[in-house]
Amino acid sequence: MEVVGKIYAQPPFYPVQKDAPNLNVRLDNRSLDLRNERTRAVFNIRASMESAFREALLALNFTEINPACIVGSSTEGGAQLFKLDYFDKPAFLAQSPQFYKQLAVIGGMERVFMTTPVFRAEKHEGPFHINEIHQMDIEWAFASDDDAIRVLGEVVLYMLKQIEKNNQQDFKKLDIEFKAPKEFIVKHYSDLVEALQANGEKIKFGEDFSREHETKICEITKHDAVIVKDYPTAVRAFYSMPYEDNPKLCKAYDFIYKGLEIASGAQRVHIPELLEKQIQERGMELHGFKSYIDAFRYGAPPHSGWSIGLDRLTMIVCELDNIRDAVMFPRDKQRVAP
Repeated sequence: MEVVGKIYAQPPFYPVQKDAPNLNVRLDNRSLDLRNERTRAVFNIRASMESAFREALLALNFTEINPACIVGSSTEGGAQLFKLDYFDKPAFLAQSPQFYKQLAVIGGMERVFMTTPVFRAEKHEGPFHINEIHQMDIEWAFASDDDAIRVLGEVVLYMLKQIEKNNQQDFKKLDIEFKAPKEFIVKHYSDLVEALQANGEKIKFGEDFSREHETKICEITKHDAVIVKDYPTAVRAFYSMPYEDNPKLCKAYDFIYKGLEIASGAQRVHIPELLEKQIQERGMELHGFKSYIDAFRYGAPPHSGWSIGLDRLTMIVCELDNIRDAVMFPRDKQRVAP
C-alpha cells in the first residue's frame, strides 16, 4: 500500500463520523464534506435529474442554448440586481435568461432549452433562498400555455421517474423511500383560492400563494404534483400574456411539488404595444427594455416557456432542511467562498 495523498493537518471533522457538524462547517470544508456518502448521494441525484431534463427535451426536438449571464438591464423588474462595473459602464448579473430565450425563438429557433445560473440580490437568509440559483428553462414557438403546461408536467414526471429508477442506492444512503408521482393535475388559481378559503386559510383573490398555501394546496387536492394556471395578471411578470376576454387574468402557471413551488411559466406577450403597456403599468422605465421590445417589432410568433428550479427540486426529493445542502457551492448573503 502506498500513500499518495498525505494528511498534513488535523481535519475539522471526519466524513465518516456519526454526528455531522453544522452546515456552515460542512460548507466551509466542502471538499471534505463530499467524502461523506450522504452528501455525494444528494449530488448524484441532482446530476441524474439534470441529465434526465436534457434527455427529455432532446427527445422532443429542443435545441440547447447558452444565454448571457451579464446583462444591461433588468429582465423581470422585481428582484434586486447585482450591479457590475463593466468597462466603466453599468451592467448586471442576469436574474433570468428570459429575454435571451425569447430572442432565440423570435430568431427562428422554435424550441430551445438551457440550464443556467441566475442571480437574485434579495437579502434572504432563510432555508429556501440563495442568491445564485440554477434554472432549467425552455421556450417554445407557436405553443400555447396549455401546450407548455403539458410538456412541463411530462418533463418533471420523467425526471422523477428516472431518479426513482436509477438512484435507489443514493436514496438508501439518505434513508429515503422515494416514489415518483404517477400523474400531475391542473387546477385554476381562482378555484384553489376558494378551496383555501373554505379550509380556513387567509387569502384573497389577487394575492399570490404563500409557502403555507402551497403546502395546503397539495393537502386539499391530495396530489403531490399540482400545476396552477390562470393567475391574476397583476401578480405575474409583465411578459405574461393576459386573456383577451378577461385581461385581469393571464396565461401563467406554477408547478407545486410536495408543497413547494418548483417551476413557473407563461405564454408570453409577443405584441410590442402590449409589452410597453404592461411595463409602464408596473412603474418600470421603457428605455431599459428598448432592445428587447424592438425585437418584437420585426414579427414574433406566439410562444410559451417555463423554468424549473433545480436547487429547490433537489431539496425536495432529497428531503433536505436547507437549500444550501442541495447546492455544491452555495452563494448567499454571507457566503462567497469556497
